Amino acid sequence: MFIPRIRPGLPTGTWHSVITTSLLLAILAGCAGAPTQRSAGPVSGNQAESYYQRGDFEGAARAFERLAEAETGRRDSWTLRAADAAWLAGLTGRSMDRLDALERTGLTAEQRRLADLLAVLTGILQPPSPRLALEVLRPPPGGWPELYQPDVLRLRARAYANAGDPYLSAQELVALGSFMMDRQGAINNRQAILETLSALSADQALAYLDRHYPADEMYGWLALVADIKSALVSNGSVAETVASWRMRFPYH
Repeated sequence: MFIPRIRPGLPTGTWHSVITTSLLLAILAGCAGAPTQRSAGPVSGNQAESYYQRGDFEGAARAFERLAEAETGRRDSWTLRAADAAWLAGLTGRSMDRLDALERTGLTAEQRRLADLLAVLTGILQPPSPRLALEVLRPPPGGWPELYQPDVLRLRARAYANAGDPYLSAQELVALGSFMMDRQGAINNRQAILETLSALSADQALAYLDRHYPADEMYGWLALVADIKSALVSNGSVAETVASWRMRFPYH
């Protein structure tokens, strides 16, 4: 069972401010050359989807919101898509608002899983244990949409770390590495992998090696940790150990 995070309500304006604003808008509307404000026309599902597919997530969020208002029979489905697009646009508060508006009764099992994921990503739902967090973040059939995979991998790595499993946490971080497009992000992720695996002993790292082929990236990380741990125990040179490891794994 998840614990909802209750957010304070937004302050409402006074009647005085509403009247003042209305008068100001009326004056501006009467000025020469002022553009006429027209309500947005109807939008189709194909139009909203085209915004989404070309990466205009803010435009997609607006379009899906309009569809939710217009098509009451599919309101939950369109509202979820609006929350989805708003999150990808970086509009966390707007995504939270759309999730709050969901009734969920008309959602499919797959849609409910996406709603749960978005609730965790935005912080509306906070799983009280790593086990429950990992259950929410368990990939559905076919996997999570690619746009969500970096966020999911980060959260799964954190959940495994909180559960006391540095090996599985590091595996998620290794998978996350393929999504690192900038150099600094890649460096930070590699540092996180090494720091996470440093919780293992040399014997533990060596035992996990049997689960991987030497060509696997995880194999190289485990070998590095095992070598460094052994060097520290024997008072050897860590610098020489790392240099030797680099010769063994030149393309790591």
